[in-house]
Amino acid sequence: MRAWLLSGAVALVAVVGGTAYLATTGGGTTSPPATSGGPGSVTRTPLSTADKRAQDRATQSTLRNAMVDEKVFYTDSRRYTKQLPELSKIEPSVEWDIGIAGPAAAPGTVYVEVPMNAQIACLTARSESGELFMIKDVATGTLAGISYARGTRLPGCDEKRLDASW
Repeated sequence: MRAWLLSGAVALVAVVGGTAYLATTGGGTTSPPATSGGPGSVTRTPLSTADKRAQDRATQSTLRNAMVDEKVFYTDSRRYTKQLPELSKIEPSVEWDIGIAGPAAAPGTVYVEVPMNAQIACLTARSESGELFMIKDVATGTLAGISYARGTRLPGCDEKRLDASW
């Protein structure tokens, strides 16, 4: 959940059950209210499809850029890593964590999973909209290449090929 102070009013954005809501209190609203009320009342407006799409695109961009960071590490060492200090040296502006993102994951955090052979990297994140995204790279073998997944649950990090796009 995020909060802003706007001209004496507080604006909150929350994701509930996969739907993003904008709530304002106090001096006014930042968008047309879904319900009416006086000062101090709360109004909720679902975010538009365009807003959700923009949030999802931002998360996808973050994951693509993070995969470039993993590939930089791979180029130098011929293996992927889930060691957060190593990844932070390459890209300190990314908030890295270990594992696979789930519904309770912090939006904006990139979760890293690398199986023991270190020839597969799975990067996942949760969008502000609540959608989960994965980008996977298999470095070697007949299934080598990048593939993608999205949804309310993500697959494990193995050599199985995912979708060709989000």
